[in-house]
Amino acid sequence: MTPPSTRLNSRMTWLLAVVLAAAVLLSTSFYSFRSFSRSTELVRRTAAVQVELERLLSALLNAETGQRGFLLSGQEEFLEPYHIGITDAASRLARLRELIADEDERRALDGLDALTRQWFALLGELVSLRRHGQTDAALDVVRSRVGKQTMDRIRARVRYIVEAEEGKLKRRQHEADESDRVTVLLVSCSGAALALALAVGAVVRKTAEQRRRSDAERDEVLGQMPVGVALAEPPTGALVYVNPCMKELTGDLGLIDAGASTAERARTIRRADGTPYAPGELPLSRALRGEVVPHEEMVVAPSTGDEVWILASAAPVYDPEGGLRLGVVVAKDITDQRKAARALTDANEALARLNAELERRVAERTAELEQVNTELEAFSYSVSHDLRAPLRAVAGYCRILEEDYAAALDEEGRSALARALAAARRMGQLIDDLLSLSRLTRAELHPERVDLSELAREVVSALRERDPARDVDVRIAPGLVDLCDPRLIQVMLENVLGNAWKFTANRARAEIELGVTPRDGAPPAYFVRDNGAGFDMAYAQNLFAPFQRLHAASEFEGTGIGLAIVSRVISKHGGKVWFDAAVGRGATLHFTLAASSTGEA
Repeated sequence: MTPPSTRLNSRMTWLLAVVLAAAVLLSTSFYSFRSFSRSTELVRRTAAVQVELERLLSALLNAETGQRGFLLSGQEEFLEPYHIGITDAASRLARLRELIADEDERRALDGLDALTRQWFALLGELVSLRRHGQTDAALDVVRSRVGKQTMDRIRARVRYIVEAEEGKLKRRQHEADESDRVTVLLVSCSGAALALALAVGAVVRKTAEQRRRSDAERDEVLGQMPVGVALAEPPTGALVYVNPCMKELTGDLGLIDAGASTAERARTIRRADGTPYAPGELPLSRALRGEVVPHEEMVVAPSTGDEVWILASAAPVYDPEGGLRLGVVVAKDITDQRKAARALTDANEALARLNAELERRVAERTAELEQVNTELEAFSYSVSHDLRAPLRAVAGYCRILEEDYAAALDEEGRSALARALAAARRMGQLIDDLLSLSRLTRAELHPERVDLSELAREVVSALRERDPARDVDVRIAPGLVDLCDPRLIQVMLENVLGNAWKFTANRARAEIELGVTPRDGAPPAYFVRDNGAGFDMAYAQNLFAPFQRLHAASEFEGTGIGLAIVSRVISKHGGKVWFDAAVGRGATLHFTLAASSTGEA
């Protein structure tokens, strides 16, 4: 008979073996599943970065759509997508800064942030130009392709970050796959060790209390795992253990019970391609037949609520004699990853549709603009050739009447003839001014360094020769040099200084001044100031439209084209023009030339 001390030592030895097996299982499982969870989180983060980048591009394009709608229509309600896009883009960039930790990608994100601010600054400039009625200037900015170049640079930065993240995603998915394989192996091996230790312990201890303690140790180890684990015994496939995570994932033990029939399942389960599982084809069932299932996606469809995507791995566990002891299945929830992938796909599809729609709209607007330009050219040709001929005939016959038949006319007839001649001359001037405006609109810009002061002195000299009886005090600031087209700027100065000369005609002491107002960090603002008739600022917005006049023709001559020409010239230079005036106290015209390199006076 074995002495009590020998039996006690034997029991203590087996108890120690059970405790050591549980400790090994706990430590190895904790390490493996911690690595597994870390890899899963990195995969999720990469997918989130890609989704946020796509949403950022969508926000930028939404803003451009709103801006284009406003540019074409001038209606403020079209700017709603523009304002939403600005807010959404800022939110996406902030979220990306939370997600991206890689130093190179953060530098690329800083560049993307700067390009996004440039993009919105360009859209804001176009909106401002349209609000101030400078549609031609806005169209010139669009034709300059600065916006397309900026968007191309934005897309290049986005591609760089996406490609960097995809490279990381491949490495992270590989790490996740390795973690899965290690997890299955460790659980299988440790499970076998634990099962063996528990079996031996049950034989040694032979008490329900010891068995309960062994089960508690197993439950404590496997219950702390962050993935689902289930064990089943052959040949029936009856479950011997299911940890809490697995219960939460499946919600219905029939989904993992190899012995359960389809009719016993309160929920449905299918493969990733949508096909249902045949009896005996669940991963745990195949593991009990000796098959290793490395990775298999499964979709759990509950009676209520959303579907749950599960990635399952299963393997058989053998005893020391080579007999099949258990089947083990490990599962993790990949629903968020699948949703992120679906969201990324949807975003790509939406972006493609949006790009196609934008391209279609751009093509339509381009065709419309080309048609307008063609019509303008045809109109200019008609004005130049078809209208001049009958006008010359009318003027010629009027002069014949004046020269040869004036004596035969009474005073009223001669007055009517004089008015007809004056109207013909005015019509001729209108045609000349209209053709000048049309040519300026189509003229190409050839900027160079121009001495505005010298150019203005030449214009004033010509005005004095034309009207030598006038005594006008003209002050021109010296050394005004800027980058501009000399031919167009001369035409602009002729109209601006000519207007100042004309509207000071009723002043006993007329004064005209050309100067500049320096501005920090911005192109200088030039001004032409006079002490002439002035005007009511309530009508200032109409001055730059063709044929708009605020004074009667009997009071001041002119066709109303001059300031329209000034506006076209300044717009072609990318600048701005505006007025300050008061009735009877003169007017000041301000203008900038955005083409300026330094703007030094």
